[in-house]
Amino acid sequence: MPLAMDMRQTVGFNLRRLRAAAGLSQEELAAKTGLGRSYISGIEGGRRNPTVIALNEIAVEAAPPKRPDRTYPWLRTRSMPMAMSSVLTPTLDTRG
Repeated sequence: MPLAMDMRQTVGFNLRRLRAAAGLSQEELAAKTGLGRSYISGIEGGRRNPTVIALNEIAVEAAPPKRPDRTYPWLRTRSMPMAMSSVLTPTLDTRG
């Protein structure tokens, strides 16, 4: 499988995981980011090749909620390093 396809699958899997952890539906995430629900669905399904701008918007909106003992300055500045890493980092498949 080409590397680009693997990366789209990884991004889609991570986006779906983060969105679910944030308690957001695809429609809610689309409304928060200004992207279409079908575009979000396409990214999650590994069928779309989102821009870095779109990934940053998604990562910022789907970021885990702040815990009282931590601050996330990248959320205030809308910079992407930590937010993007949660979307782009490959995950280990522990299903066996």
